[in-house]
Amino acid sequence: MAEAAIWNSSAKIEKPADDDEGFTGTAKPELEYQGNVTEVGIYKFFAGIMEITGVRSFKKSLTEDKILCVVPFESSRKRGSIVV
Repeated sequence: MAEAAIWNSSAKIEKPADDDEGFTGTAKPELEYQGNVTEVGIYKFFAGIMEITGVRSFKKSLTEDKILCVVPFESSRKRGSIVV
């Protein structure tokens, strides 16, 4: 289920831009989630299960050469798909 959700998501998980000015402390800055609110929620759900590093490394392993066909979202069908 995680693989299907991540393949079909356009949300991103990124490290914040390096801005060391005024940062004092030892805690690492939080990661930034960008994209559709629903997709970000799905990422956060799987991050709780797989840990965020697992989700990020899995997302990076998804390369376009593995995609066989993309069926774009259509409101009449209420879905879009990727064949891998």
